Amino acid sequence: MNGKQHGTEIHYRKDGSKFSETPWVEGKRHGTQILYHKDGWKEKETPIVDGNRHGTEISYREFGSKWRETVYENGRIISRKDF
Repeated sequence: MNGKQHGTEIHYRKDGSKFSETPWVEGKRHGTQILYHKDGWKEKETPIVDGNRHGTEISYREFGSKWRETVYENGRIISRKDF
């Protein structure tokens, strides 16, 4: 879009497993970035607004339970809670 990255960028590991999904809007990361463990399960969800972490990032354990919540505001950590 106007020469700027737009859409979902997907990265894979050398073994072919998905590593990450990153949404882009008009050249900036914007939306929920998802990181995957090498075994395929969702490892982390990070909300991004205009290129900065903003909102509650959730890290997961192997079977889907929450491991950590980190709250960001404009890229700065506001709070962190482990489960």
